[in-house]
Amino acid sequence: MPELPEVETVRRGLEAVLVGATIASVVIDDSRLIQPRAPRDVEAAIAMRRCTGVQRRGKYLLIDFHDGSTLEVHLRMTGSFAVGVNGVPEHARHVRARFTLDDAKVLVYNDPRRFGTFRLGPASEIRARLASVLGPEPFDPAWSAASLRQRLRARRVSIKAALLDQHVVAGLGNIYVDEALFLSRIHPMRPARTIRVYELERLIDAVRERLTTAIEAGGSTLRDYRGVEGADGTMQERFVAYGRQGASCMQCGDIMLGARVAGRGTTWCAGCQPRSGPQRCQ
Repeated sequence: MPELPEVETVRRGLEAVLVGATIASVVIDDSRLIQPRAPRDVEAAIAMRRCTGVQRRGKYLLIDFHDGSTLEVHLRMTGSFAVGVNGVPEHARHVRARFTLDDAKVLVYNDPRRFGTFRLGPASEIRARLASVLGPEPFDPAWSAASLRQRLRARRVSIKAALLDQHVVAGLGNIYVDEALFLSRIHPMRPARTIRVYELERLIDAVRERLTTAIEAGGSTLRDYRGVEGADGTMQERFVAYGRQGASCMQCGDIMLGARVAGRGTTWCAGCQPRSGPQRCQ
């Protein structure tokens, strides 16, 4: 599933294509994409609207129009956008929706597994709903060790499970949680409530470093993900933990271990990430 860096990469690609353009016409080929509304109703509501901005909230894309409405897009597991001129882009597959712009560009939404969703509504309502279900953004200065400690204090789940919870922090998923926990030397199975403030400071720094590096790399392409222009991400070439079970730890040389944690495949180093937590202040 695309995580924050992948969604942010898509956002930047959509921004370059959509902002200032008018949606001349829309065709929604899969009614499940926009349920419970009828595709024809949504097509009519979007047609002839001018895009004024493309924002991101967690893993959600928000396409804003001049009339105060917003199209919320959740890519989920395999959703992606592709752009072409005067026709469907060559690299488009499993097309579920098509947006024809007033400059002859065609933007298509692809989704092999058909789990993605669109939601059209007033911008204020869309944002209010997301604010009620999502935690802070990782790059928000208000996301601090102290505030994170407050959210974790009463939780009995593992730190990995807590970080995957979008109510705790928005936008993180399996890849970047593994990466950040490794860099911050925190075992993924440690109870969230036992993580000390100075460790959380290290964790927040690691989260932001990994996300920044991944955005610069255009995200991670493991299966279906690619940017709007069709380019693959390259962050997978820079992983230090995710998917490296059985490989040598890049820090100490020990063999990386793996198991399912919070229902997700997880990789860590027993030497660098002791399950018992730090034996002394580091």
